[in-house]
Amino acid sequence: MDVAKVAAGLCDTVGLGGSGYSVTGLSLVSPTLLAINYYDDYSFLDTSLFSAHKVFLLGDSCVSGFSPISSCIPRGLPTGAVYMCLYGDSAVSINCSVSYYDSLERIVQTKSLNHRGGYDMSYLSCNLSGELLAD
Repeated sequence: MDVAKVAAGLCDTVGLGGSGYSVTGLSLVSPTLLAINYYDDYSFLDTSLFSAHKVFLLGDSCVSGFSPISSCIPRGLPTGAVYMCLYGDSAVSINCSVSYYDSLERIVQTKSLNHRGGYDMSYLSCNLSGELLAD
Protein backbone atom coordinates (compact mmCIF):
# COMPACT_ATOMS: atom_id res chain seq x y z
CA MET A 1 0.00 0.00 0.00
CA ASP A 2 1.30 3.42 -0.95
CA VAL A 3 0.95 6.20 1.57
CA ALA A 4 1.20 9.82 0.51
CA LYS A 5 3.00 12.21 2.78
CA VAL A 6 0.73 15.22 3.14
CA ALA A 7 1.64 18.45 4.86
CA ALA A 8 -0.37 21.60 5.38
CA GLY A 9 1.19 24.77 6.61
CA LEU A 10 0.34 28.42 6.92
CA CYS A 11 2.08 29.92 3.92
CA ASP A 12 0.93 33.41 3.02
CA THR A 13 -2.20 35.47 2.59
CA VAL A 14 -3.49 33.39 -0.33
CA GLY A 15 -3.01 29.62 -0.15
CA LEU A 16 -5.64 26.97 -0.82
CA GLY A 17 -9.02 28.66 -1.27
CA GLY A 18 -7.67 31.89 0.21
CA SER A 19 -7.16 30.12 3.54
CA GLY A 20 -3.48 30.94 3.98
CA TYR A 21 -2.68 27.22 4.03
CA SER A 22 -0.87 25.30 1.32
CA VAL A 23 -1.01 21.53 0.90
CA THR A 24 1.98 19.56 -0.34
CA GLY A 25 2.26 15.86 -1.12
CA LEU A 26 -1.25 15.58 -2.51
CA SER A 27 -2.79 16.77 -5.76
CA LEU A 28 -6.27 18.25 -5.37
CA VAL A 29 -8.56 19.09 -8.28
CA SER A 30 -11.00 21.94 -7.51
CA PRO A 31 -11.14 21.36 -3.75
CA THR A 32 -13.81 22.98 -1.60
CA LEU A 33 -12.70 23.74 1.93
CA LEU A 34 -15.42 23.07 4.49
CA ALA A 35 -13.65 23.90 7.75
CA ILE A 36 -10.40 25.62 8.65
CA ASN A 37 -9.00 26.12 12.15
CA TYR A 38 -6.27 28.56 13.13
CA TYR A 39 -4.06 28.45 16.22
CA ASP A 40 -1.31 30.44 17.94
CA ASP A 41 -1.71 33.90 16.37
CA TYR A 42 -3.95 36.20 14.37
CA SER A 43 -2.05 36.36 11.06
CA PHE A 44 -4.96 34.53 9.39
CA LEU A 45 -6.93 37.80 9.55
CA ASP A 46 -4.77 38.94 6.61
CA THR A 47 -5.95 36.07 4.36
CA SER A 48 -8.47 36.74 1.62
CA LEU A 49 -11.14 34.70 3.46
CA PHE A 50 -11.21 37.30 6.23
CA SER A 51 -10.38 40.49 4.31
CA ALA A 52 -13.98 41.71 3.86
CA HIS A 53 -14.67 41.30 7.58
CA LYS A 54 -11.29 42.12 9.16
CA VAL A 55 -12.28 45.52 10.55
CA PHE A 56 -15.14 44.01 12.54
CA LEU A 57 -13.25 40.87 13.59
CA LEU A 58 -10.31 42.73 15.12
CA GLY A 59 -10.49 42.57 18.91
CA ASP A 60 -11.39 45.56 21.03
CA SER A 61 -8.39 46.06 23.30
CA CYS A 62 -10.46 47.20 26.26
CA VAL A 63 -14.21 47.24 26.78
CA SER A 64 -15.46 48.87 29.98
CA GLY A 65 -16.53 46.27 32.55
CA PHE A 66 -14.92 43.32 30.77
CA SER A 67 -11.51 41.65 30.89
CA PRO A 68 -8.97 43.22 28.52
CA ILE A 69 -7.32 41.34 25.66
CA SER A 70 -3.77 40.30 26.44
CA SER A 71 -0.94 41.53 24.25
CA CYS A 72 0.63 38.08 24.66
CA ILE A 73 0.30 35.74 21.71
CA PRO A 74 -1.75 32.67 22.66
CA ARG A 75 0.25 29.49 22.02
CA GLY A 76 -1.55 26.20 21.51
CA LEU A 77 -4.96 27.85 21.67
CA PRO A 78 -7.55 28.17 18.90
CA THR A 79 -7.68 31.74 17.64
CA GLY A 80 -9.94 31.49 14.61
CA ALA A 81 -12.16 29.25 12.55
CA VAL A 82 -13.93 29.24 9.20
CA TYR A 83 -16.90 27.00 8.43
CA MET A 84 -18.52 26.77 5.03
CA CYS A 85 -22.27 26.23 4.75
CA LEU A 86 -23.34 24.45 1.59
CA TYR A 87 -26.59 25.33 -0.14
CA GLY A 88 -27.51 22.96 -2.95
CA ASP A 89 -24.64 21.65 -5.03
CA SER A 90 -22.34 24.63 -5.15
CA ALA A 91 -23.50 27.74 -3.30
CA VAL A 92 -21.37 28.37 -0.23
CA SER A 93 -21.63 30.89 2.56
CA ILE A 94 -18.79 31.55 4.96
CA ASN A 95 -19.06 31.72 8.73
CA CYS A 96 -15.92 32.80 10.52
CA SER A 97 -15.00 33.51 14.11
CA VAL A 98 -12.09 34.87 16.12
CA SER A 99 -11.34 34.24 19.82
CA TYR A 100 -9.29 36.59 21.98
CA TYR A 101 -7.68 35.73 25.32
CA ASP A 102 -6.60 37.50 28.50
CA SER A 103 -3.16 37.10 30.12
CA LEU A 104 -4.37 33.91 31.86
CA GLU A 105 -5.36 32.37 28.50
CA ARG A 106 -9.10 32.63 29.15
CA ILE A 107 -11.39 33.62 26.28
CA VAL A 108 -12.52 37.21 26.88
CA GLN A 109 -13.86 38.13 23.43
CA THR A 110 -15.32 36.32 20.47
CA LYS A 111 -16.36 37.92 17.22
CA SER A 112 -17.99 36.11 14.35
CA LEU A 113 -19.77 36.43 11.03
CA ASN A 114 -23.04 34.51 11.16
CA HIS A 115 -24.97 32.57 8.52
CA ARG A 116 -27.27 35.54 7.82
CA GLY A 117 -24.40 37.88 6.98
CA GLY A 118 -24.53 39.70 10.31
CA TYR A 119 -22.00 39.89 13.11
CA ASP A 120 -22.06 38.45 16.61
CA MET A 121 -19.80 39.47 19.46
CA SER A 122 -19.37 38.32 23.04
CA TYR A 123 -17.40 40.07 25.75
CA LEU A 124 -16.58 37.96 28.79
CA SER A 125 -15.24 38.66 32.25
CA CYS A 126 -14.04 36.15 34.83
CA ASN A 127 -13.28 36.40 38.53
CA LEU A 128 -9.92 35.30 39.96
CA SER A 129 -11.03 31.66 40.15
CA GLY A 130 -12.00 31.69 36.47
CA GLU A 131 -15.78 31.77 36.89
CA LEU A 132 -17.70 33.71 34.27
CA LEU A 133 -19.08 37.02 35.58
CA ALA A 134 -20.68 38.65 32.54
CA ASP A 135 -21.47 38.00 28.90
